[in-house]
Amino acid sequence: MRTWLVLLLPCALTALLLASCRPTHAATPVSLTEAADLFVSPSGSDGNGGGSWSDAFATIGKAASVARPGDVVAVADGTYPGGI
Repeated sequence: MRTWLVLLLPCALTALLLASCRPTHAATPVSLTEAADLFVSPSGSDGNGGGSWSDAFATIGKAASVARPGDVVAVADGTYPGGI
């Protein structure tokens, strides 16, 4: 009986320590199926949807205002007027 106690006590203490090490808040998961690819090109238009190179936004600021966590913004070579 004493051998079992010697073996089980460290396991029980380890389990309690691991259980107490959980984060106090959970991060909001980002679903990869909800993530979008957004495109910016100097020849684009901010009136476009930004979902492809042929439908690209004209400014990085527009893409930044539409982008959500997990989205990818692809920016074509070029000169972009204004700030972000």
